[in-house]
Amino acid sequence: MKKKTISLILALILLLSCSATAQATSVQAATPSASITINGTTATCRVSIAKPGKTIHATLQLWQGRTMIDSWSGNGTSYLLITGSHEVTKGKTYTVKVVCTVDGQSFYVNPATATA
Repeated sequence: MKKKTISLILALILLLSCSATAQATSVQAATPSASITINGTTATCRVSIAKPGKTIHATLQLWQGRTMIDSWSGNGTSYLLITGSHEVTKGKTYTVKVVCTVDGQSFYVNPATATA
């Protein structure tokens, strides 16, 4: 009887450990993300970065071709959201890039592109 109880407790501990790991992985997988939406001649740019317990520094950059036309910066701990808007020209393609560090280490965020 004692062995069955110990086995049951160990199985429960193992199950709970796997569940916590899966939840932590899903939080990591959900971030980071950058986006650009264009409404008429206004581009709205956004980046959100979540790294629990970490210091985050980022600059959100709006590019038209090889020219950076605007940028917005921010700092945060665990979570950072930066948004900005800028007037754009119809028919041109714009890209949002993010320069970011997490606890002093460079951190890559996928760029996003849209055409006005």
